[in-house]
Amino acid sequence: MVQDLLKRVWVFAGATYLSAILSLLPATPGAANGLSVPADVIAIYESDTVLVDAYPWPGMTLRVVVQLASLDVPRSPGLCQTESKLAADARRFTEREIGSLISLNGVRDGNDAGSVKANITTQSGKDLAQLLTGANFARPHDGGETLGWCP
Repeated sequence: MVQDLLKRVWVFAGATYLSAILSLLPATPGAANGLSVPADVIAIYESDTVLVDAYPWPGMTLRVVVQLASLDVPRSPGLCQTESKLAADARRFTEREIGSLISLNGVRDGNDAGSVKANITTQSGKDLAQLLTGANFARPHDGGETLGWCP
């Protein structure tokens, strides 16, 4: 139990630290849009949520939960059997597509303690949000009510 608590504190501290580090970088549009943080995928929680070891500076590693920005995906467990099945299929899709080394772009504070939101570029150089949307496993979402995934 103590080890689990320490892991949660470390993940929270890592996410907070990563956001703080990135906020210190120049705030010009080119720097903000061009910054890419390499990261190793440690675990995939849902189709849009991964645990990574991020490398914002040489010699520095931060373990952090990353959620794709501006996306609505089916959740598990779902509100119905259809959503649960879609969530499982979407997670498997992400596992196949993401690769082990990714890039994080547009990193900012997440909704939950210990997480950040970011755009994720897969190991093959593709935008994960676009892949999920193209496969009908996600919808663009900028806040407000979602359409839901149940018939």
